[in-house]
Amino acid sequence: MIITVGESVCNYFPNTRYKSPVGECTLKMPWHPRCQTAEIWNLRVRKRLQNKGFGQKMLNEIFQFLKDKGVNYVALGCYRDNDRAMHVYRKLGFQPYYSVLQTDSEHMWLRKKLA
Repeated sequence: MIITVGESVCNYFPNTRYKSPVGECTLKMPWHPRCQTAEIWNLRVRKRLQNKGFGQKMLNEIFQFLKDKGVNYVALGCYRDNDRAMHVYRKLGFQPYYSVLQTDSEHMWLRKKLA
């Protein structure tokens, strides 16, 4: 499995058979050494490849990448009514961190301890 990170965009290739990324996200590394939380933004898996475990595999690869860089926590945002995503995030150990009520839905931030 290959994760490429450049200019904070993370592309995920589960193996060399795939010529274009299966999934991608924006990965924001901690801005200060004392800040131990990286953030994942705009996480997505190609539509035709959803529900095949690629999102979970991609997140696990990102977790290992972050651990190798000495990051202790990772956070991401999700709408509370996005049941499929919330199920995966909770299964991977994310816990609600805080929420923001928007006009049409509640946006939640979730956080996971890596170390």
